[in-house]
This record gives sequence, structure tokens and C-alpha cells, in this order.
Amino acid sequence: MQLSDLDSEQFKIKVVRDGKFLSLGSFNLKNPYQLVFIDSEKFLPNLKKYPTYSCVITKEEFIPSIPKEMGISLSLNPMVSFYAIHNFWVKEGVYGGHFPSKISDKATVHRLAHVDPYNVIIGDGCIVYPHAVIHSGSVLKENVIIGSGAVIGNDGFRFIKDRDNIIKVLHAGGVVLHNDVEIQANACVCKAVYRNNTEIGEKTKIGVLVDISHNVQIGKRCLIVDHTMIAGGAEIGDDVWIGTGAVISDHVKIGDNAFVSIGAIVTKDVRSGQKVSGNFAIDHAKFLDFIRSIR
Repeated sequence: MQLSDLDSEQFKIKVVRDGKFLSLGSFNLKNPYQLVFIDSEKFLPNLKKYPTYSCVITKEEFIPSIPKEMGISLSLNPMVSFYAIHNFWVKEGVYGGHFPSKISDKATVHRLAHVDPYNVIIGDGCIVYPHAVIHSGSVLKENVIIGSGAVIGNDGFRFIKDRDNIIKVLHAGGVVLHNDVEIQANACVCKAVYRNNTEIGEKTKIGVLVDISHNVQIGKRCLIVDHTMIAGGAEIGDDVWIGTGAVISDHVKIGDNAFVSIGAIVTKDVRSGQKVSGNFAIDHAKFLDFIRSIR
């Protein structure tokens, strides 16, 4: 698709240099021929750092900083125009994928569970308990357990403001739960925003009332205890322990074999093997030293 193919009046854009794009996405995605938006100069370095971006919606003052090979559309509010295109694509099915749901004969889905009739795959040995909800775009591989009241593949919390209006950003992606994942009662795993997936690796166990937001990537054999909240775009490595009531901020990266203590608020990356505690979370040994110092 070319920028000139978009309805300029509908999306409130003006093409000043045409260009080809295949997908929309944020800067944490690096899909080839990707359309992005820039409404702040702090994001301009990303355009040169990642050459996969081919087109941009931006403001007039940023034109001199846009690489010459990129297509440019102007907007008074680039974010609003970008998500207007995205939401239109979601509603019109441009992101693709539409097939009758497939449930293995070797899976057990309780009669009081809900599985969307389209775009769901449930593999051998899976168990879906009463009142669980499996939304379109969800893939449960083999031996996945979904507890009562759990919700897989709903939209995450993504809203934008346009003056006095609040606009919901629709979600076009999916959720992939790999072999032997267990999601316990009333937990929630949100689908990705664009054409990609929220993923949970093999043998990872997710506790009661855990909230996993859009685009989160979780590795293998992790133990994520009850009431944890993991915000959008966070990346969790393999064999990670996250204690009860912890909060992981958006786009934080937690390395393999890390340990996040009960109630920790994690706003910065955690190294492989590191143990963190506190609000805001710091190295566990430093946190204990601090506690001793104030007693």
C-alpha cells in the first residue's frame, strides 16, 4: 500500500512524499515496510536506528529530520491520524485472518466456557474450565490449562485523547500459549495491538488474578504468582520468578533466572539472575541494607 492510497480527508493527513508500507506498528516493533507516527522530536533517532520503517505520519516541523527515503504524511495530530487508520483496518479486516475455530477432539472444553467461533485454535490435551473465555486470535498449543473465569485474548488498556474525546485503540493481534502453560482462575492475557502476538512460553504457570497486557513476551518455565500485573510490551526471560502482587512496568526487560520479590514495583530492566525488591524495585541486597538503616 502507498500513503497516497489512504483517504486523506478521513484520516486528516496530507501526503508530502509518497511511500510504500505493509503494516502499522509502534517503535518496539521492527516489521519491514512499517508505518509509524512521530509527534515528538525524542522519537526521531528511531527512524535512522531501524531502517525497517518506511513511512511516517508527523508534523511539518519534523520534515527536515526525516530520512529522504521515507514516505511522509503530515497531520496536526499524528497519533490520532495513525490510530484512525489502525482502527479502520481492524474493523475492515485488513489485518487478515478469518477461519472457523479449531478445537482438538483430544481437548476438554467445559460447556460453560466460551470459545469464539472464529480464529481460535485449541490443541491436544488442553483443558478449559467453566466460565473461561477464549477470544478470537488465541492459540492454545498442547496441554494448556485455562482456569475458571480466566480471559484469553481480550483487548488491553490502550486509549488516546483527542481534545475532549477519548478514543479506544482496537487490537488486531493474538495470544499464543505454548505447550504445558497453565493460566489459573480469573487471570487475563490480552492480545497484541498490531499483527503480532502476546506469547507465554512452555511450562510457564500464571497465578490467580494475574493481568498480562498486550504485546507481553514471557519465556519458558516462569512462575508468576497471584495478583501480579505485567504492563504492555514487557519482556520476561526464561525461569523467572515473580512474587505475589508485583507490578512490572511497560517495556521493562527481565532477564533469565531473575527473581522479583513480593509486591515489588519494577520500572527498570532486571539483569539475568538478579533479585530485586521494593517500591521502586532495586537490587535486593541494597534494599535490605536500606531497611536495616531505617530501623
